[in-house]
Amino acid sequence: MNNGQVHVVEDLNEFLSLKEEWDALVAAMEHPMPFFTHAWVRLWWDSFHEGRSLYIMTVRNEGRLKGILPLLRMRCRTLKVFSLPCFHSLTNGHSLACNFISAPGDLKEVLNAFKTHLVNNNHDWSMIVLGYIPTDFTIPSEVSQCFNNSGMCSFLEPRDGAYYIDIQGDFETFYCKLNASFRDNRKNIANRMARLGRVTFEVVKDYDQKAVQQFYDLEDTGWKREGAITIKSSAELARFYNNISQVFSGKHQFLLATLRVNGGAIASIYGIVFERTFYFLKLGVNYSNPEYKKFSPGQAILYELIRYCFEQKMKRFDFYGACYPFEAHWTKTINRRATVLIFNRRNFLANICISLKKAQKVFNTLIN
Repeated sequence: MNNGQVHVVEDLNEFLSLKEEWDALVAAMEHPMPFFTHAWVRLWWDSFHEGRSLYIMTVRNEGRLKGILPLLRMRCRTLKVFSLPCFHSLTNGHSLACNFISAPGDLKEVLNAFKTHLVNNNHDWSMIVLGYIPTDFTIPSEVSQCFNNSGMCSFLEPRDGAYYIDIQGDFETFYCKLNASFRDNRKNIANRMARLGRVTFEVVKDYDQKAVQQFYDLEDTGWKREGAITIKSSAELARFYNNISQVFSGKHQFLLATLRVNGGAIASIYGIVFERTFYFLKLGVNYSNPEYKKFSPGQAILYELIRYCFEQKMKRFDFYGACYPFEAHWTKTINRRATVLIFNRRNFLANICISLKKAQKVFNTLIN
């Protein structure tokens, strides 16, 4: 079978020129996600590449783009000691999704083309790290079968999954199936909030700099302020999330939901709507007023937003990040994920031997 020709994109302008073909291929995937789109990858690269270089593998057959694997070149530390030449997916704590971008029927051809390229260029790398590939799909097993030969081996490292709700039917039917004590608690909290004053829920879909900035302010008042990095505290994160809101609102895919009491925001959720799925990216909760903490504002806005997604006839509500206990009140279903590690056996061992020899020279210098 003709496996197609691999071309590596290392020039930023060439990457930018792929936009239309790239997004058409994402749309053809069995499980497309916004984090595979050209816009998301570009924004991630602009914010987080930190001087590293692009290494985007593409596969074409008779001129048609059939597969993409976005990577970057870097040094990866393994066994907490050795620094090895590595290709790494464009993932971090703000982009928890990686995959081979290909139509389902072309995946085997694409994987074989990538394998041939990596074997022919085995001097360039010791390890490939593909973070957060969904294990509920067939990708990891197909990757293992493809890359466990020809001088390579692959392993799966389980990662945190993400809760999700399959939206079927109406919200009231769904809600009535949840734990009774949880529902009673939510009712009591709603009644107590109502006694404070007027409670309103609003959704912003168009880019609104003032609304986005208010979300940053809200997130900065919550628990993250105590030791964790908030968007407002990092110019890099603020640029990334501000750009996401601008670019994806232009595609009618941005959503910012806010819950207010007497006009004052007590909680807000920042997310993306893609292929009728809502992706929950960030939560901001107002704890500047101790009175609000009693009302579990995060759960209160979740109630309103999940109901909104049912009313809008979406097909899924994806909590996206790690599995948190407060999300488990709403669903028990989880998207499992894993990091796929692919090793170049010869180069991996050779680089470790080189590192050991360097360490030995340093040690001999010290003791002499």
